[in-house]
Amino acid sequence: MLESKEKNGKCSYGPGPIRIIEGTSKSWDNEKEPMKKHICVKLVDAVACCDTWKLRGKYRQGLEGYKVSYKDKHISWYSKELFKTISFPIEDKNKVSEKDVMSMINRVQVTTIDKKTTFVYVTLLNGFTLTETSSCVDPVNYDEKIGTDICMKKVINKVWFLLEFLLQSAQNGFMPEKVETDKEDKAV
Repeated sequence: MLESKEKNGKCSYGPGPIRIIEGTSKSWDNEKEPMKKHICVKLVDAVACCDTWKLRGKYRQGLEGYKVSYKDKHISWYSKELFKTISFPIEDKNKVSEKDVMSMINRVQVTTIDKKTTFVYVTLLNGFTLTETSSCVDPVNYDEKIGTDICMKKVINKVWFLLEFLLQSAQNGFMPEKVETDKEDKAV
């Protein structure tokens, strides 16, 4: 566990924005309620580096890692192992590319059911799974390759949607300015 360091009345832990630390889920003396879990998504610039950072917390000089720059110009450092588990590189900060989508897919399993249905089970890098099926009426017309192609197009569209949601959240957070709606718009 990293030790707490007080600086200018603010408390920070270790060499960067490591936010989940064993034993910190209990409330501090001045808090009125216990800490709650949050999902944090940020769009950052990062570059692999070593020998750039001197001894910081439990990390030693020369340890491989990433220098990370945030929108507010805050700079921090993550160990290579940690950064690889919390980040996903994208080609463009304003859109999701086909390469991004295909890079998110970790494993594809294809099964034929009842000689006429293709079942595709896809595992993404983060362990999230998606499934799709395609079928034909007559098993004589069945072709697993065609069924797989149909299913993968559907899966790719789903992954694209999920990455667009994630990128939008990283850019704007979860509480952007309220957008005025037309008076004719009605709640669904």
